[in-house]
Amino acid sequence: MLIGTRNPDLPGDVTEGIVKWRNDMTIMLGPGVLNNATVSMNVPKRAGDQ
Repeated sequence: MLIGTRNPDLPGDVTEGIVKWRNDMTIMLGPGVLNNATVSMNVPKRAGDQ
């Protein structure tokens, strides 16, 4: 529960974990994908979905 006003100018930077996750989970997209209005892809089921 938040009891105070949130300040958007908190000091700090992106953590090493975020940088690693971003590098591991980011892929390059080719121009054909960017110029195409629709892209089909296979997305695995979420854990817990039946």
